[in-house]
Amino acid sequence: PRSNVSGGLAVQFGNWFLGCVLIYAFLFGIGYLVFGEMFKAGGFLIVGLIAGAAIVRNLQRASWQSENVERVRGDELQTSA
Repeated sequence: PRSNVSGGLAVQFGNWFLGCVLIYAFLFGIGYLVFGEMFKAGGFLIVGLIAGAAIVRNLQRASWQSENVERVRGDELQTSA
């Protein structure tokens, strides 16, 4: 299904970049955690959490919806009237 996204291509590339930051931050954070370097691990894990929160915020602001959600909402409005 196609999706309706308002926010433009720049926002979506920003989310892509933040997703890369999130993955690598958690990768290195868990690695440092395994090897006992708690200070570095905490820093990387915090960066990963911030990147994840930024992605969620961007997707909520872009009113991310699929066609199926819109179709269901339309059907509910017709049956309730």
